[in-house]
Amino acid sequence: MGAELIIQLVRWLRPREGWVATLFLALTVICLPWSVMTADWLPGSGALMTVAIFALPVGLWAANGRRAGWRLVLVGLLGGLGVGLWLIGALPSLDTLIRVVWQTVGWLQRGRVEEWPGLTVGRASMAATTELLRRLVVWGETARGTTPSADTLPVLWVGCAVTWIVVVWTAWVYRRWRRPGLAVLPLGLLLTQHLVFAPSVAGQFAVFLASVLGLMVQTRFLAQRERWEREGIDYSGEVHTDTTLLSLLFVILLPVLAWLIPLPILYGPARAAWEAFREPREAVGTVAKRLLGPIQRPPGSGLFTTTDLTDLPYGRVLAGPPDLRDAVVMRVQTNDPPPLYETGQGPRHYWRTETMDTY
Repeated sequence: MGAELIIQLVRWLRPREGWVATLFLALTVICLPWSVMTADWLPGSGALMTVAIFALPVGLWAANGRRAGWRLVLVGLLGGLGVGLWLIGALPSLDTLIRVVWQTVGWLQRGRVEEWPGLTVGRASMAATTELLRRLVVWGETARGTTPSADTLPVLWVGCAVTWIVVVWTAWVYRRWRRPGLAVLPLGLLLTQHLVFAPSVAGQFAVFLASVLGLMVQTRFLAQRERWEREGIDYSGEVHTDTTLLSLLFVILLPVLAWLIPLPILYGPARAAWEAFREPREAVGTVAKRLLGPIQRPPGSGLFTTTDLTDLPYGRVLAGPPDLRDAVVMRVQTNDPPPLYETGQGPRHYWRTETMDTY
């Protein structure tokens, strides 16, 4: 009886796309929060993984039915706002809700002679919500000012809200339209930008590529199976197993080959594209330094990395062209005597910003 119940439960919980495709989809969406947690540049980044895990089934649910478009918008907006309330502690925990229900029962039995116990929880939630709004307003004002922000909670809220919206979009598009490329496009763009920002997350990017390839293979098989069933074509149930095993070989092999084989021919176009957006990058970097405040860039060196987001050159690649500018990068004050009048020379100093022992 117990085994039959478990089998029925597994069949009831089985997603429409199957367990293998859902596994690849889950691996795809967790790569972004996983990369942020690995880079360790955002305090409290573990919350991003929690948000992604909850957003995936919500996005799959929102894609069902005739009003899927409205549910996508509502779930995306309300979820993004709810993440902020959850981070600030405005949403009561399950233990708190159970305690309030229990206290409410006793309050009703006593004839409601005193204040309802839930009002205390409501006041605390309202105070936390007001505090979140205040901190968001103060954080937003730093974008127009000159003083960097010292609050990392708004940055974490933006990261969690973006993660929620992107994961919900990925799950919704995949189930609704069966287009894995379009579904994972926002995730891929964000993960690529994060790879430039934190080169140490290359492993997560490889897992993302492998998962996307596996998801595409499974989606293609699902489309074929639906066509066979619609046209009444008989097929063996082992086809799915054979397809999955063969696809796993390519899913593992292709990212490894892409990672190991150098493509120097792409360096020139990539460098040109990088330099073409120099001014927008510098403008965004100036605002980002004020908004990110105490958050530091992860250590590591990539293809176009730099010590500073706005002041120093972006490209320091051996055998590449010099990247010289006339922008002021620092000012120095010393107690050295002025240059000698006869020779015009004084003490010489050499300033070093970075030393690398691996090239």
